[in-house]
Amino acid sequence: MVINFIDTLCINNNKLNKMMNKINNKLNPNWVTGFTDGEGYFMILLEKNKKSENKWQVKPCFQIALHTKDKDLLLQIKSFFLWNR
Repeated sequence: MVINFIDTLCINNNKLNKMMNKINNKLNPNWVTGFTDGEGYFMILLEKNKKSENKWQVKPCFQIALHTKDKDLLLQIKSFFLWNR
């Protein structure tokens, strides 16, 4: 399973905000850094795009790939990055 952080939705909901704060308090930024070093990567894609002014499109990419049994952990990491921007 891969969680891609490029396309995300932001939801303003007090209940969701409280839940995300609890999740983020459980993840240490140093742990997330080490985990990403072992199981993920950052990448920047450059693609030709005729519609763009300079004919190129830049796409940042962050991915972590794990077994589907680790879906909850991936969702926690996703919320960590979405909440800490």
